[in-house]
Amino acid sequence: MTPSKRSFLTMSCVLAVFMGYLANTAMATEVSCQLKQDNRVSQLVHFAEVPRLSDVTLACLNTLSVSEQDIDWDRSTLRKITISAPIFSNVLASDINLSDVFAQSAFNEFNQYVKSPPTSSRVFINLDPDFSRINHPQANPLLQGEWQLLLVHLKTPNSVSITGHVANHGQFNWQSGFTAVDYLTASQNMEGISFFDSAVFVIQPDGIIQEHPIRQLADTPFKDIAPGAVIYVPFPETLNLMNNQSGKNVDNQAALILLREMM
Repeated sequence: MTPSKRSFLTMSCVLAVFMGYLANTAMATEVSCQLKQDNRVSQLVHFAEVPRLSDVTLACLNTLSVSEQDIDWDRSTLRKITISAPIFSNVLASDINLSDVFAQSAFNEFNQYVKSPPTSSRVFINLDPDFSRINHPQANPLLQGEWQLLLVHLKTPNSVSITGHVANHGQFNWQSGFTAVDYLTASQNMEGISFFDSAVFVIQPDGIIQEHPIRQLADTPFKDIAPGAVIYVPFPETLNLMNNQSGKNVDNQAALILLREMM
C-alpha cells in the first residue's frame, strides 16, 4: 500500500470517529425535572451519553434535592417531548352545536378543560428507580432526546378528576373506597348520567382505561379508583346522532385518548 493510500485511509478513519462523536453528541439526552409539591421552576439536566430511566430519575432527585422515599411514584409522570402535538380535532372542534342545552354546556366546559392539548407524549412506566434497576432492561429503557419528568411529593393532596358529560368539571378529593358513582354524587354530577348509561370510564394513573358500572348490584365486584385517576362521563350517542346541529360528533373514544395523554 502506498503512503498516499495509507494517509487517505487514516484520515477516513479519523473522520468517521469524529462524525460518530458528533452524532452521539447530537443525540444527547435533555430532561426537564420538576417537583410538583412546591411548583418550583423546572431544572434542566443534560446527559452527554444516552442514559437509562433509573439514571434519569436519580439525577432529577439529586438536582431537586429530594429523597426517593418522599416521592409518590404512582402519580409521577414521564413524557417524551414531540415535534408536533397529536391531532384531536374531532374532540376539540368548537363548532359542534348540540340542541340539548345541558350537553352543549358540558361540551363547552370539556373544551375548556382540555384547551391545551399536550405537546409531549406520556410514557406509562414504573418510575421508581429501585424497580427499574432490578428489572433491567425492559423496565429500565434508554431515554434518548428531550424528556419531561414530573415528580409528585407524597405530601401532595390526592385527587380525582371528573369531566365529560357533567356540570362540574375539575379535581375532587380522593376518598378511599369510593366508587365512580360515589364521586359523581359527591360532586353533584349525576345529572349527566342518562337512563341508557350503564357505565362511565375511569382512566387509572397507569394509563389503563376501565368501564365502571353505574348501577351497583349485589354481585357487582368493587372497582377501585386510584389517586390521580380521571373519571369520564361519555356524551350520549343519542345526542351525537339526533340533536347535533353541526353534523359533527363528540368522539368519546378520541376524548379518552386525549385525557390519557394529558395525565
